[in-house]
Amino acid sequence: MKKTKLNIDWKKGAPQQKGVYLVAVYYSTGFGSCDFAFWNGEVWDVQQQVVGWTSVGVITDTFTTNWPEWDDNMAEIEDSLRKNPPKPSADDDFVEFN
Repeated sequence: MKKTKLNIDWKKGAPQQKGVYLVAVYYSTGFGSCDFAFWNGEVWDVQQQVVGWTSVGVITDTFTTNWPEWDDNMAEIEDSLRKNPPKPSADDDFVEFN
């Protein structure tokens, strides 16, 4: 697979919300890498020094991927939705863009 360079708008300090983030970390060897880490509201779940972070949405909003071809349930779900489309409700705030 061809690599794609993504320019990240890295944030400093601590996130305001708990969750999984894309982080830039330094290792004790002086090398660094990007990884995913959980912020529990107080500390990161990694032992390395986190020098920058951003929302995982940066990744998921940038790429469109294929679905695993071995997931046979997806065809059944899509067929069922075509035959029985969901009725919109006032409580439905989910919007999907293709």
